[in-house]
Amino acid sequence: MSERIRNLAATAIAVIAVVITWAGLTREVSPFHLGLIALLAAAPALVTPARGRGRHLRPAIAAAVALPLIAALATRQSLIDLIGVDSTAWSRVGRVIPDGLSAAESAIVPAAPNDHPAFVALLDFGLAALVAAVCWQLLVRRRAAAAVVLAGLGLSYRWTVEPPGAPLLVGVLALAALLAVLALTAWHRAEPRPGAASRAIAVGISSLAVALVFASGPAAPGPAWWDWRAWGVGSSTASAGGLDVAQTYGQLRWPDSPRVVMRVSSPLGLSLRAATLTSFDGNAFVVDTRVSSQQLPVSDGTVSVTEPPADRDTIQQRVRVEGLRSPLLMAGGPPVSFVGEFTGTADLRADTIQVTPGVEPGDEYLATISPSDPDPATLLAAREYAPGEAPLGMTRLAASFAAAPFDVPLWGSDDATPSAAEFGEYARVRALALRVVGDAASPYAAASRIEAYLRGGTYVYDEAPPRPQPGEPPLVDFLFDTKQGFCQHFAGSMAVMLRSIGIPTRLAVGYTKGRLDATSREWEILDRDAHTWVEAYLPGEGWVNLDPTPGRAAANRVSVSSPRFSPPPTTGPQRPEIAQEPVAPVADGPQPREAAPADSGGDVSAQTGGRSGWGAGQVLVALLAGLAAVGLLVPSGLRVARRAWNRRHGDERQRVLAAVGDLERHATALGFGPTPSASPTERAALLRRRLALDADRLYAMAARARYAPAPLAAGSGAVAWRESSRLRREMGSRAPRGRRLRARLGLPTVRRPASVST
Repeated sequence: MSERIRNLAATAIAVIAVVITWAGLTREVSPFHLGLIALLAAAPALVTPARGRGRHLRPAIAAAVALPLIAALATRQSLIDLIGVDSTAWSRVGRVIPDGLSAAESAIVPAAPNDHPAFVALLDFGLAALVAAVCWQLLVRRRAAAAVVLAGLGLSYRWTVEPPGAPLLVGVLALAALLAVLALTAWHRAEPRPGAASRAIAVGISSLAVALVFASGPAAPGPAWWDWRAWGVGSSTASAGGLDVAQTYGQLRWPDSPRVVMRVSSPLGLSLRAATLTSFDGNAFVVDTRVSSQQLPVSDGTVSVTEPPADRDTIQQRVRVEGLRSPLLMAGGPPVSFVGEFTGTADLRADTIQVTPGVEPGDEYLATISPSDPDPATLLAAREYAPGEAPLGMTRLAASFAAAPFDVPLWGSDDATPSAAEFGEYARVRALALRVVGDAASPYAAASRIEAYLRGGTYVYDEAPPRPQPGEPPLVDFLFDTKQGFCQHFAGSMAVMLRSIGIPTRLAVGYTKGRLDATSREWEILDRDAHTWVEAYLPGEGWVNLDPTPGRAAANRVSVSSPRFSPPPTTGPQRPEIAQEPVAPVADGPQPREAAPADSGGDVSAQTGGRSGWGAGQVLVALLAGLAAVGLLVPSGLRVARRAWNRRHGDERQRVLAAVGDLERHATALGFGPTPSASPTERAALLRRRLALDADRLYAMAARARYAPAPLAAGSGAVAWRESSRLRREMGSRAPRGRRLRARLGLPTVRRPASVST
């Protein structure tokens, strides 16, 4: 097998591994689309000849052809528009990076092109850059190690943003692919060096040991000594946490220093809702991307949401953003409007409001809201839902991530209840909910009893709960086994219990009211105030906030968590419909800090559950920066390592010849390399004529090492390397500065080897 075919095979393996792994970042994207982008990105390296004419012209032409095609594929627009220099089309291309990074703050991976077009386009461009760099290193530079590092960066980005479902299997396959790349590119050694097999085995065992040690960080139960979830970049203002809407039921990771996210001027201390989670995928509540969005009118900086309700008063909250970048607008109740410097677009989906461009530190807006404060007696009297009153899909569950979802009949309905087999593991949750609810006559009474049960002391608030048993859904594990968790566990469990008995429920994700500053009369909200609570849809009222998490409270009269809880008095010996006193209430003042996990790096979803602290966009920026760093620094590092190895290994002959070879590689990089057919005397003469360097001694030693039958004297190798190092320094000081920089970065100097004559 020729070297070219081996390199092509190694390139194909590396690219396929990267493309397959990268495909997990998107959905509703065909494999053909990603494969075509990868092929176009590889084109410049594929057409570059090993030597001769066209070495610089051909890749430039290939890149000029490939770039518009990649841009058209990534932005999902016509190539004709791009070729026709359509200003709108190229404007979309130019906005991919800023818009993609902004969208990455709210995008949930895997992302769909219809939901987050700019972010998916940015991922396509990132894939193209990654594939192009890998192919260039393997086919043109012939640097397999650099290519493997680049491919590893691509795999790491995918796994950091969205971990694979079977990490051990995926890791083994990825390692096998990268080892295959190294094996194919190293196959040309007909006679391996002595001890190569033992060294390879030692490197493999060491790599496995390092992998196992680092895997014990996030994989081990209990606090991990090494936790990639705590990664973060930037200043405290720029990278202050947002809010991770993903419910992961992991372990909370806090930054060392709390940071102020927002300051809110409001007559009432209200939790600020950022998003609602309406779909249950079998493990957790997620954003339902199938719900269509509604575009909201934006005029003169005002986002109009709805008309003020006639039966409710409105209040205003002034929100000043300090440590948050987010496309989501937050408010302490159903919003009527937002007034600020909004100039782009606004969309409403499932009561979640997203603006483009989003808010960032220094922005301020005025939210007009219509909070509700229903009367518990009124809710107790509402015993059933009116026809068509309850929202559809809010009692939908799934037995597992792969199982088909099913709808539980609405409370009070005569429709058949799904079987225990359809509920799967959640049949136990329904049985528990029915036992807790007992003889409750209204949806509100049932919800109140479940809320009181979860707050009643059976379940313990814990920021680092034990990990679920293998194969058991995390919420089932929380309810029946560990009974330890934080807000996501409590709220998610209550929502599943309510849905299982036919009460429409969703989760709200946002921030609690924070702490009231006595001087400024503003509510100070920290990154650690991120929180998840329950919204239950009750007859005659609509969505009502309930909070089952100990140490938290809903700001209304109907939640047993609130010190304002005011149940109607009970007469007679019958059992009260609901608790008669607040259950583990929280003082209506400064609240304990629960919150967002470790540094979220500015992602609008700053972690509440143990996912990566970086947002997808920031990790992508880091990946691209890593690609540039690897492309520039790794070759230099490899050259330094090779020099150190050659200087200390081999007999005296080998070390002398290695010293001369190192000098000539440096001379070639600077544009002073001799022709391959020149003799040692001619090579020394060239350096004397061109650079006034006296290399006669070194080349005389090289001639003896190559032709003399007797062994060289002990220490000859060390002398040759000292002489070579001296000549390298003098050569570098006499070369133009631009050539020195290119040589350090491993970039070719466009200059033919000089001929020599004596």
